[in-house]
Amino acid sequence: MPSYTKTILCLANSIKHYPLRCIAGREVTQNGIHGWVRPVSPIAGQEGAIPPQSSLMTNGQQIAPLDFVTISFTGHQPHGCQTENHLIDGQPWVKVSVLTRANITPYIQDVPDLWNFGNSTYNGVNDKISPQEFAVFGDSLRLILAADFTYAVNMEGYQAYPQKRKLRGTFTYKGIKYTLKITDPVLCANIAAMEIGKIYAQPNAVLCVSITDIYAPANAHFKLIAAVF
Repeated sequence: MPSYTKTILCLANSIKHYPLRCIAGREVTQNGIHGWVRPVSPIAGQEGAIPPQSSLMTNGQQIAPLDFVTISFTGHQPHGCQTENHLIDGQPWVKVSVLTRANITPYIQDVPDLWNFGNSTYNGVNDKISPQEFAVFGDSLRLILAADFTYAVNMEGYQAYPQKRKLRGTFTYKGIKYTLKITDPVLCANIAAMEIGKIYAQPNAVLCVSITDIYAPANAHFKLIAAVF
């Protein structure tokens, strides 16, 4: 299959099986802003996660949120309801330009809710969705404005799993409260220095919210905050 290119605005470069990353953005053409694109790797056993060497740009830098970058693909490869997936062909990515945070507004979406609500994990709020519920949706990525966004680190563990520091963000969207795990590498880099239980506020945050692959032991997908702007 011949390769093709897409230029995207990177809106997430989040942690997935460190040091692998989940990268996603919205396609941009001369005609405007289009749908989501999630580059995925063909390497077996990685669940499509991108290794660092595959996300290097021709200038030698790693792709970062708010970079406009042109990527070459070999084909559309949807996985379940992650319909945004496109398979990279291994060619270096080309940085085009950078968007300033002040100009992100046109990329923000207005959606009714975040893939249903009413299903929560022990430590989260409205952060879980069953495969049956998720099957009716055709997307797994959204960019929203969260006027009341806060985040905090707490110790979390479950049954045989040891207690660990976990970073979660809390916000209200369309009248519904959400508390979701954060995988934004910039915020997560500060976990060790954050005071346990202290609430940090970031009003009018723009959040990239993503749905994970199905987690077999729980028979569920989980909602994550992949990036915070």
